[in-house]
Order: sequence, then structure tokens, then C-alpha cells
Amino acid sequence: LEPPCTLHGGSRSGSNRTPGQSLIAVAPRLASAAGMSRLALLILAAPVVSALVTTTGKCPSTTIFYTDSENAAGTALWTKVEGATPDTCTPVGQHTIKSFKICGPGTFSLSRMSCNNHEYKAVVWEHPKTAYTVDTCKVYQAAGTNVEGYLGSYSFSC
Repeated sequence: LEPPCTLHGGSRSGSNRTPGQSLIAVAPRLASAAGMSRLALLILAAPVVSALVTTTGKCPSTTIFYTDSENAAGTALWTKVEGATPDTCTPVGQHTIKSFKICGPGTFSLSRMSCNNHEYKAVVWEHPKTAYTVDTCKVYQAAGTNVEGYLGSYSFSC
């Protein structure tokens, strides 16, 4: 029968202490081992968490605007698209959209079709991460594209 562990002396099989070594002297090694285990877990989990945020979360560096009207001076009045979800087709069904302003990186796809047929003759614009940041915007006219006169749906990815 083994004696119970005590703060000074005593030993149990499988213990991290040597006979006569106090638990206080061993604590830094135990804390270090626990810390290393936590660090290893974080390193292994980081790519998974990153993939989830990238594919299912918002795109923090990407903003989409559209205009369907101008002020008295003829300057476009931009409306920010709120609640857009990356990698998801969003139905629109609008006849009045004239232009789009896209800020930041991503791939943007607009179509006259509903989400069921979104890919058919879609207009696609690429904004590479190396060329577009949160403050880098580009305006696209609907005129002359397949979405002139009607926007059925859009999608984007980060």
C-alpha cells in the first residue's frame, strides 16, 4: 500500500516527483507541460478556426454598395449592402440599380437570373487580395452588362 502524496516527501507511482522532492519544486515543470499542451492544441486548431471564419463569416475587408439614384447635382447616392453572407447566393430582383461600388478583395458575381440559375451568363469581377484593400474601391456600371436593367441575384467570396 502506497502512502498518499504529501507536500514534502512521499512518492506515488507515475508521479513527476522523485522521492523527497517537494510538490512546490515540481509545480513549474507541471505548469510548463500544461502550457505546452495548450499551445500545441491552439496551433493544431488555428487552421480549422481560420477556415471556418473565412468560409462562413463576414469579410471584414470587403464592402459592397449600389446606386439607383442621384442627388440634385447628379452625384450617385450609394447604399451599402448590409448582412451579405459570403459564398451564398442572395436574391435581389431589382430593375433600378445603375452602378456597383466594391471595396476590398474578393470575387463578385452578378446575374439577371434567380439563385437557381445564377451561374448562367453571370457577370464576374475579381478583386485580388494583392491589389485591393478595405480602402481600395472600384465602381462598375450596370450599363453594357448582362445585369443592365435587372439584377436577379448576386454572390461573392472573400
